[in-house]
Amino acid sequence: MRHFRMFGLLLWLAAPAIGQIASSNGTIQSTGTAIVSATPDQAQFTVSVVTDGTTAQQAGTQNATQTAALIAALQAALGSNGNVQTIGYSISPRYKALRRSLVTWPLTPCR
Repeated sequence: MRHFRMFGLLLWLAAPAIGQIASSNGTIQSTGTAIVSATPDQAQFTVSVVTDGTTAQQAGTQNATQTAALIAALQAALGSNGNVQTIGYSISPRYKALRRSLVTWPLTPCR
């Protein structure tokens, strides 16, 4: 009888653990929180140089001069660790709007 009581007591104490093993279905669950911080080592920004001219060649020359000055200033500020890149270049025509006048014809009534 004594062994039966000891076995019952052990079974009663182990029941929660047996229940957890039986109901786990082979999965592991975990929860937690974390904070990760780092010092930024990169910055990216976009700059545009826009010029107008009476001809495409004039605008291109003026744009090249201004762009070269901008790149030189950025490289001086960044030092040897900086990387300045030209990603794109485009030329687009700009059309003047024509003034349109309303053309009227003398109307004669239909008879």
